[in-house]
Amino acid sequence: MQCADKTFNPLFVIDSLNAFTGEPLTRSQLYQLFTLFKAKHVPLIVTLEKPEKAFPAEAPEIETACFLADIVIKLKSDAGAGYLQTFLEVPKSRVCQQGLGRHLFKTRTKEDAEAVDDQRKGLVVYPSVHFIIQQARLSSRNSKEKPAHPEFALAKGLDVLLVEDYIEGPACIALQGPQGTHKLAVGLNLGFSYVDNRAKLLVVSFGGQGEIDFKGVAWLKSQKYLGQRIRGPVKASSEGTKQTLLRYKRVDDKKTGRTAEVAVLNFHIGQLTPEECIYRVEQVLKEEREIEERDSGNTQKSESDRCKRFYSVLLSDTAQLCTAFPLLGKDPVFFATLLDLFWSEEMLTVGIGVHSPDTPALKEINLALMAKATQRMVFSQSPHVEELMEDMVKWRRNQPAPGDAASSISSSILNEQLVSVVVDNVTGKHYKRQPQWVWVEEEPAGKPKSAKKPKVLQCRKFEEREFEDFPWWPSVAR
Repeated sequence: MQCADKTFNPLFVIDSLNAFTGEPLTRSQLYQLFTLFKAKHVPLIVTLEKPEKAFPAEAPEIETACFLADIVIKLKSDAGAGYLQTFLEVPKSRVCQQGLGRHLFKTRTKEDAEAVDDQRKGLVVYPSVHFIIQQARLSSRNSKEKPAHPEFALAKGLDVLLVEDYIEGPACIALQGPQGTHKLAVGLNLGFSYVDNRAKLLVVSFGGQGEIDFKGVAWLKSQKYLGQRIRGPVKASSEGTKQTLLRYKRVDDKKTGRTAEVAVLNFHIGQLTPEECIYRVEQVLKEEREIEERDSGNTQKSESDRCKRFYSVLLSDTAQLCTAFPLLGKDPVFFATLLDLFWSEEMLTVGIGVHSPDTPALKEINLALMAKATQRMVFSQSPHVEELMEDMVKWRRNQPAPGDAASSISSSILNEQLVSVVVDNVTGKHYKRQPQWVWVEEEPAGKPKSAKKPKVLQCRKFEEREFEDFPWWPSVAR
């Protein structure tokens, strides 16, 4: 094993040891083989094929080879959910610390890398969800400069619901309730919370439309500049077969001195593994942190022009995890790990859940969200649609004859469902579980009808003396 070229580092591969001889090698023969290469300082890579049902004569050979080896890498495949996945696991390593869990790996050509928006080619390894969250925690713990916990200033109007103007990060706010209860509008207004007058929101959508019509969102009066000025998306900063990242132009509000930025990471419906999803989210957060670190030392840029990391994240379309992403839906720790990743990044996480007790997988997602939450907001509707329609039909039947004075339907009976929200602040700041009112004014009172009028999100305390100010409260109830 002498090599004339001193710059060449030899590497010997035996593929495979099962076919090395006609009969399985004994323990003594394997020891001699490993010792030979170790004495010559030549790295040896040995492959072994382990059938599902190994013959008795083959088992000692495999066990002995794993015992003598310095590093053992196990390769496995899983064809569950109609999608073939390949994993590698490092159960033993004498030379370095191994990564926790099973790591997804794929072989990828240059064309495949461009299609999925991942520049890595050849053997591509996606770290396990356990390893990613472990590294995120260690990175935060070992940081030399540990900044103070961020303090998020809430938009004016949300204090009615949360009974406070500021939230100390990291924090997680869970929004849960049936469809049609304005959870997305409340979630976006919460997501645009400010750290030193700057808001930077990452929207993670599962199977959504991708682009968000921010102009059509119901904003609080203090946030209406967002609906008027957010334009875009400016460009798709990255686009692949499994996800698309859209960035919108930064918005500056001269009246308040506040700025806001938003990006939407939309995962496309299909076979998306938990490792791929969390890896992509972690990469997006990492890229922003690196740009922030570079800009922090750039004296040619003003403080307002320097890039900042994402301060908050909004998780939307979570109900799709159970129907459109089979590999994500069947993993019991995926959503909890994703929430833990944002928590380790000191972010304000706003998660939108859907109340669905009949779907076990969706119930697990909601439970993970509610368990992690520091503030829980439970939305409900009243009355039921059947009761509302019954009252409206009765009113129509009892209308006076034509020509008689008749009041309009909006001033005599309730003509839409009411939405209430109960907030449970598990941080212990308040325990009053009185419902508050939430509704959307599509056409503010006293103004002419126009399709261009912005929708306004209203939040009001539950007090009878204020009912007369509600546009949807019938005159007969005053």
